[in-house]
Amino acid sequence: MSNLHKVSSKVLPIRTLLILPFLLISACGGSDSSSPSPSPNSTDGLIVEEIISLQVEAYSPIDSSQFLTGPNIGCDLVETDANAVFNDVSFNAGLCYETTTSPLDGSTARVSGGIAVSDYNSDGRMDIYVTHGRNNLGKLFSLQADGRFFETTQQAGITSLSAGHGGAFLDINLDGLPDLLSIQEPPSVVQVFANNGDGSFTDISESTGLNLTKSTLSVAAGDHDLDGDLDLFFTHWDPINKQDRWEFLWQNQGAGNFIDVSDIVDIGTFTAAEDGDEPQLKYEYSFTPVFADFNNDRFPDILLSADYSYSKVLVNNAGAGYVDFTPPTINDRSGMGATVADYDNDGDLDWYVSAIGDTVEKSFNTGQLDGSRMYQNDGQGNYTNVTDAAGVRQAYWGWGTCFADFNNDGFQDLFAVNGYDGWTEQQSVDRSFERFNNDRAVLYINNGDSTFTERGVELGITHTAMGRGLVCHDYDRDGDLDMLIANSGESPSLFRNNSFANGNNFLNIQLKGTRLNPQAVGAQIYITVNGKQQMRELQLGNNYVSQSPVEAHFGIAENQVIEKVLIVWPGLAAQTSELSDVQANQFLVIYHPK
Repeated sequence: MSNLHKVSSKVLPIRTLLILPFLLISACGGSDSSSPSPSPNSTDGLIVEEIISLQVEAYSPIDSSQFLTGPNIGCDLVETDANAVFNDVSFNAGLCYETTTSPLDGSTARVSGGIAVSDYNSDGRMDIYVTHGRNNLGKLFSLQADGRFFETTQQAGITSLSAGHGGAFLDINLDGLPDLLSIQEPPSVVQVFANNGDGSFTDISESTGLNLTKSTLSVAAGDHDLDGDLDLFFTHWDPINKQDRWEFLWQNQGAGNFIDVSDIVDIGTFTAAEDGDEPQLKYEYSFTPVFADFNNDRFPDILLSADYSYSKVLVNNAGAGYVDFTPPTINDRSGMGATVADYDNDGDLDWYVSAIGDTVEKSFNTGQLDGSRMYQNDGQGNYTNVTDAAGVRQAYWGWGTCFADFNNDGFQDLFAVNGYDGWTEQQSVDRSFERFNNDRAVLYINNGDSTFTERGVELGITHTAMGRGLVCHDYDRDGDLDMLIANSGESPSLFRNNSFANGNNFLNIQLKGTRLNPQAVGAQIYITVNGKQQMRELQLGNNYVSQSPVEAHFGIAENQVIEKVLIVWPGLAAQTSELSDVQANQFLVIYHPK
């Protein structure tokens, strides 16, 4: 496999990114991760200031093909078809263990349970932090070379104070290592564990300034003011806690500490307040935030799924705050999960909101529980409801969802988990919504024409547990995407992708950014294959109570060479780096030009 690529790096003005011609020069990449010296080379009078550093990661795919099924220990026993495209390998992967639940579990505990993914111990494998809600503390697992997860919670020093809702890995204290932000049941709400670099963590919660008092679910990270560091946005499903602090947007002060600046967010209210309430004492029903630059002005906007009302489109006002520009086309009534990506390969970010799709025809037709939504971006940040045209309305009692190219054909598919477990114990006893208890997760395959076909049963998706959070990533580094599902009050489920790619090729890209944003969150990556373009934006905390690894996976069908890889680094300068003639089936790590 050749490691010779043509590479260039430069700064382009905003909105001329895909119009100006690009300068190409030759440079060696390979496994050398050191930054090369500035190059004096020039072509057509254009000076190349610097060459980016390119590193090819040598991964040994984990042989988990032997992972079929096992005894019923903490997992529902599932008969697995060895010939199925997707197999539930939870048991053999070490993810079946006992949990506890209690009749006293509150509503936010019942809707919780997430996954956060990162290589916290720098061994080249993606580790996970799992939360369960329902009276269970979060657990940290290290992925071993044989494809099994080994619990390291205690030895790593993760001392949670209460049941876990969700979490994320990000470099809070700016030492280059992924720290763990753990969201929990009140009163602790948020704990931050600093990565010590030796596989252990230290609780630094007090020094961060993250003083949250409300029941909190999801978190997303993005540089809202483009000052170089990552700010945080939290969501609260909080129907009874009428406080006068929003506690949504927390601005990074650049030294690992944050302040609440939620007053600059035009978030309004999610539902009408009771008579006599003062304006600031409104109820909150938000579930999933995603930082995403959907209008291409370089500033990350926020797409926010919300319950009991409509989800919200919050436009970034050049770093000064967020303005609610939610159009009437945004009409989901029970938005919970969300995923944002360019599913139609037209170069902009589309938005899928998972919501409740009732199986009772009356409820579905009256608009009360009438399903999920697909919102298509027109390229200018305007969203159109194309749910029925796309064929993706039904996700049952939908929670976590992801866009992912499971068959590596160049078009991103859609996966969504679901499950109702009772807002109160009495509702569970009364079986108020029992019809939702055994719905299968849905897998919509992209047909390549902006439509989808649900093929879950055919492809081996057997998950009927109370799914909550979700991460879709290449867990075993064999070139195709798997599904890791968090379950309410139970151990997680891992569905391994055995053969859906069927010979189709891929490219995986990680970016090494600046000290303040080491994973280059907010960067946009474009590839051109056989004259056709795909785009990914790097996001952190982009799913319901879950965080995917900050990397871009591209399926490229049967093509062997990627003609062009273009990285648009975060920031107003829109600095770019470009590679050409990149071989397929690689895990690339690309460093920010200094």
